[in-house]
Amino acid sequence: HKPLWDSVCACIMTCQTQEQQPQQPAGVAPLPEFLWDEGEQLVGEGLRIAKVAFMEMPVYRVAMYIDAPAAAAALAAFSRQQYDTLSSQQVFFDCFVNGRFRKTMHFTFLRKLPRAKLQAAFRTQLLTRTGPDAAAEVADFVAVLESVAEGDFFTVRFQADGEHIELDAPWCTSGKFVQKSHAIWLCSQQIFFDKHSEFPGVKLHALRRLPEIAFGSGSLQESCGSTSASSNEALVLSHAAAGSALPHSDLVQEALRSRKTWREYARRSKGRDGYKFGDITRGFLATSRASKQTDPSGYETMQSGVTDSALDVYRREISQLRSEFEDLERRSDLAQQAVLAQRWSFFRAGVIAGAGVTLMAVVVSKGLFAVNPSVPWGAMVALVLAICSIMTLATMCRSDLC
Repeated sequence: HKPLWDSVCACIMTCQTQEQQPQQPAGVAPLPEFLWDEGEQLVGEGLRIAKVAFMEMPVYRVAMYIDAPAAAAALAAFSRQQYDTLSSQQVFFDCFVNGRFRKTMHFTFLRKLPRAKLQAAFRTQLLTRTGPDAAAEVADFVAVLESVAEGDFFTVRFQADGEHIELDAPWCTSGKFVQKSHAIWLCSQQIFFDKHSEFPGVKLHALRRLPEIAFGSGSLQESCGSTSASSNEALVLSHAAAGSALPHSDLVQEALRSRKTWREYARRSKGRDGYKFGDITRGFLATSRASKQTDPSGYETMQSGVTDSALDVYRREISQLRSEFEDLERRSDLAQQAVLAQRWSFFRAGVIAGAGVTLMAVVVSKGLFAVNPSVPWGAMVALVLAICSIMTLATMCRSDLC
């Protein structure tokens, strides 16, 4: 009965795999199996799904290509595990992100996105992970992105040195954009694969074929027949994988320990830890004041040490703050003019109403008091009505209506 049982198990695994695979988006060209001259191979693809009310709309598709031999060496500790097991281990994704081998993300857009919206989405995700120290590098990378239409695509390639990142898109007419930044190299991958990722469709499916491509089917069959390792052994393998995937792990850990949140950098007492508009300016001013108070002689040295790119970021944000302030000031002047005009309209209406009521009171009083009484009732009634009109006008002018 063993051959029959093996066939049943194979059918069940095939059905489960087909259910877990993301559906091919309609109207989108199929992906090539290999990219570039070096032959980076496709290991999976996932969809970025946006939820609007009760609807789910696909925004773009992310396909992952890897240098299979280099990836097999960097992730050797995971070679005897199936992907269903690996996908439940965050350390596997961490080792993949930090692995020093060539990787390429192929983005295919399934709907139109304007330039501002696309840049804001990537800027927010990157700044949340890089912190304020890499704000200038994030600005340089995001500035390359342009508006996309349905069916457009671009690629982001991560070189094996852990620093260089290349963006190639149809709008890059003068050649691909190349940037040297370990922060951008690392955090661009963490957007989709770290424990805080907001894109589970990409995280779970973009690496689905990696064990098969990198390690081959033979090692997976052996792992299915062998006894599973204990939890302690699995932990040791995970740490070993992290060590093999991170040649400069000491530097990375030191950078992670010294990384500040945006809230700490800007010295904010309230709000979230992520980026908030104005944090760059607040943090720079707070750092400048602290340096000037603790070491006045070194204040000029600190200022001269600020890089030109960082100063450009500060100038842009200060310029934006200034324009917003001028816009608010202009709106405030317009609001004051509108309030003044409304007060005068109420004043004119009150004067006219008071005069009319007074006139009517005089006419009525003459009719009621045909015989001249000893008390001037008409004048008194007119005076009372006039005082009431003035008080009503004053109350309306002091209220929120004015």
